[in-house]
Amino acid sequence: MRNITLILLFIIMISFKISAQQMQAPIPVNKMQMTTIVTGLSKEVKANYVYEDLGIKMGDFITSQLNAGKYDNLSSMQEFLKTLHDDLVSISHDKHFNIQYNPERAKELKNGDTPDMPRDNEDDLMKKDNYAFKKVEILPGNIAYIDLRMFFFNEDSKKTADAVMNFVSNADAVIFDLRNNSGGDPNMVRYLTSYLYSSKPVHLNDLYNRVENKTEEFWTLENVPGKRIPNVPVYVLTSSFTFSGAEEFSYNLKNLKRATIIGETTGGGANPVRGFAISNEVVARIPIARAISPITKTNWEGTGVSPDVSVPAPDALNKAMSMALENLSSKANDPQWKKSLDWSKTVYEAKLTSYIADKNDLEKMSGDYGKRVITLENGALYYKNKSWQAPIKMIALSRDTYMIDTMDDVLIKFAWDADKVKGIQIIPMTMPEDYSEKVN
Repeated sequence: MRNITLILLFIIMISFKISAQQMQAPIPVNKMQMTTIVTGLSKEVKANYVYEDLGIKMGDFITSQLNAGKYDNLSSMQEFLKTLHDDLVSISHDKHFNIQYNPERAKELKNGDTPDMPRDNEDDLMKKDNYAFKKVEILPGNIAYIDLRMFFFNEDSKKTADAVMNFVSNADAVIFDLRNNSGGDPNMVRYLTSYLYSSKPVHLNDLYNRVENKTEEFWTLENVPGKRIPNVPVYVLTSSFTFSGAEEFSYNLKNLKRATIIGETTGGGANPVRGFAISNEVVARIPIARAISPITKTNWEGTGVSPDVSVPAPDALNKAMSMALENLSSKANDPQWKKSLDWSKTVYEAKLTSYIADKNDLEKMSGDYGKRVITLENGALYYKNKSWQAPIKMIALSRDTYMIDTMDDVLIKFAWDADKVKGIQIIPMTMPEDYSEKVN
């Protein structure tokens, strides 16, 4: 199969090109150019679009629109190409279609350049972007967090993935944050997923290519360089922006019951694309293949991947942390470790409430508490130990519970008596609690 595994790449880069195209000065277009473009586009979608019947319908539709003069009043090439795109999507509902004014790329394709391969210096750009691994860290509870923005695949990106997975290999749970991931190569999807299973291959997904009339199977790999984590709980964060290869990663793990998906329903793009020169100036990226799950026998095209736990995307990490900490706490044997897990769970659950303190409450909570003082400055409370500490901003978790910024191992709880504050309780994670009466 001819490089089918590369045709999901560079959605982010394409979007940059589209934005640049839309920002440039209007490019004139005439009826002869329109006719050439429509004729070429109709031919290619009929011959190559993954669903033959829809390809024929799309080709016939844009031809009829041209013949009926529906495009005659369009004033620029940009507007014309956008209208063509919208007309194709109105039939197919396929979000992978992309049509660009790009004479340089059209010429390359006409001269026989490979339509699926990375362009220009994209390998170098991805290296400078750390192959889209934006952040990797260990959060409270020994929970690993991986912020991945794209599934890029080459030998160097594999080494980066190996380093990431080795770094998190001793974690008790792993969170993959795909909320800002627009897709990529299914080979990287397979590569990372292989770390989540034993060496026994697991069938993840298939890709059927209409152009070649072939199906490529994707199984986890028998060998990876690093330590596998087949028994570690996995959580995947999604948003409506999550797309294509990122959706495959989520869809595969959800159907295999290997991960809990948390966040929003994803964008709904399951059909890989290939570039075609439509004219001397225009390039179209046309979906030529479709994913087929060995479990559902279908894919996420047009529907997206629905989460197991639905929350707004900004809340997904806090929700995942809360769930992971609760799960780990239920299995913890060491009392002190369990206390630490429960402590962190309380903090993350409180963050989910997005509590906004009442101004009148803030005024009542500020004051002198013996060896401690709490002040109200610019709508926020500040905590200070009189003997040694500079004022530190406090973060509201609920009406009576606050964190001290930069100190995630201490909580401050206000003791309310009806509508008045009696005192504060200092609750360190690892030391005895301390109570201070308010000085009136």
